[in-house]
Amino acid sequence: LRPLRMPLLVGSVPTRSGEPQGNAEGSAWIAWYVRSHLRSIPPPNGKLDPAGHLKTAINYAIDHELEGQIAYHRSNADCLGTLDHRMHILATILLVVTILGGGFYIVFLWVNMESVYEPLKPWVTFLGGILPVCGAAINGIRATGDFRSSADQSRRTVVALTDIQDRLEGERDRVDGPRRYHVRLLMNEAVRIMAVDLNIWAMIYSRRELGPGVG
Repeated sequence: LRPLRMPLLVGSVPTRSGEPQGNAEGSAWIAWYVRSHLRSIPPPNGKLDPAGHLKTAINYAIDHELEGQIAYHRSNADCLGTLDHRMHILATILLVVTILGGGFYIVFLWVNMESVYEPLKPWVTFLGGILPVCGAAINGIRATGDFRSSADQSRRTVVALTDIQDRLEGERDRVDGPRRYHVRLLMNEAVRIMAVDLNIWAMIYSRRELGPGVG
């Protein structure tokens, strides 16, 4: 509901605001909820003059909506990218340690260094079983969380919202004042971009049943 504020500032409504989010079964209530909130907002009362109200609306959209979203997605992309990279490095280290441990044990066994390989045998057996399991679990978390794709999506969102912000600033700084039609289109485009993450989240998680374990 939060992005709805921007188009309402210029006497408009979000593009396709009343349609269900995705094709997930049972998602029609989302569209009903959005429409009910839009109906509860009284009609705008005032003049959308370029010199006053439109510039104020643009400043509000930039300062209170776009800049916050851009900062969030920048931070989100950095955090998720770092998390995915570190988990990849850790899983690789566990795999390498397992291979090296087994390889050294085979070498000691081959040269018949009993004083070395006998004390190492329980440790090699234990680590040879536990380290691959931990590595597989880490890669499973990476695959389930899909951190890289989420980071890439946040980076794309930063680029798109930054472009919208620059174009809104261009409209605000026009000599003859901003044009309402272009401001409305830009704000609707910003709403569409900001809703992409929500749509993807709703489409995925609405199919996961509530229950014990992983859905």
